[in-house]
This record gives sequence, C-alpha cells and structure tokens, in this order.
Amino acid sequence: MGLLSWFDGGKTKERDTAKSGFDKAVSSSGDSKELRALRIRIALRSKTALDIIFRAAMRAIARHEEEVMIATAGGEVPPPTPTADNETCFQTMATVNGPVTIYIPLEFASRFFELGIRYQQKEIDTHEALAEGQEIANELGTLLNLDQYMVQPITPLEFLLAQNIIGPNVNYKRP
Repeated sequence: MGLLSWFDGGKTKERDTAKSGFDKAVSSSGDSKELRALRIRIALRSKTALDIIFRAAMRAIARHEEEVMIATAGGEVPPPTPTADNETCFQTMATVNGPVTIYIPLEFASRFFELGIRYQQKEIDTHEALAEGQEIANELGTLLNLDQYMVQPITPLEFLLAQNIIGPNVNYKRP
C-alpha cells in the first residue's frame, strides 16, 4: 500500500503544481517577466492539452458506440454517454525535460470534450470544429490575459487542418 500511495502522491503533486501554476497565471496582476513567461508557457501547453482532450473524446465516443451496439444486441441497458470529468482537466505531455502535467479548467475541458464527440459523430465538419475550438481557446487565452502580450493565440486542432489539406487517405512523405 505504501508504494501505491507513493505513486499516487507523485501524480497528485504534479496535478497540484499544474493547477496552482494555472491559478497563479489567471489571478496574478502585474506584468513581470516571470508572470509573462508563466502565462505564455501555460498557453502553449494548453494548446496540446486541448488537442489531447479532443482526441480522447473521439476515442471515447467511438468505444461507446461499440458498447451500445453490443449492449443493445445482448438486450442489456446501454452505458451512459462519456463526458468530461475532473480527470479530463489534467493531461500529460512529453517535453524535452520529461513529462509535464497540464491543467485545463473543467469548463473548457468539458466544452472541448463535447466538441470532440460532436466531430467524431459527424455532427460538425472540420471547419466548424476548428472555428468552435478556436472560440473556446480564445476564451481561455482571455482568461490567461494573453491579449496584453504580442503573442500568437492558443491555436488548437491544427492537426485537423493538416488532415483536411493532405487528406485522410494520402500517403504523405516529406521531401
């Protein structure tokens, strides 16, 4: 039990650090070099986290649709539709210095998760997903006070744009 709690403790510490960093970036006033760097770092990481959440939602709803078919065929009650939860708020990305935990507030994580579900179910097309995703990201950027810096906004879902330009079935090789 001690070893298991030790592993969980590391995960909790990383999550606490990610959340406190986000909260500091949002709630701190001023424009110190350190605060500016924190906000920009969180914004860059947020782009990756939003992409991860979107893809996780696509996979979750695809699995759910299979589970519904199996349950229906077996005369069982289908499972509930997947939704974002507190776990969704914390995503991990690889960096040069090792894995980093990223925090996205539940409001934004839920909206991005729902966007991924709607895209996977073909309720919206690529352009609508990009537009809605950018709108959510802009709200997140405003929360982080990015508008006071001359930085590129958070631009999620660029992988969808690349897929749309290249096409899903094209075998693209770099020159």
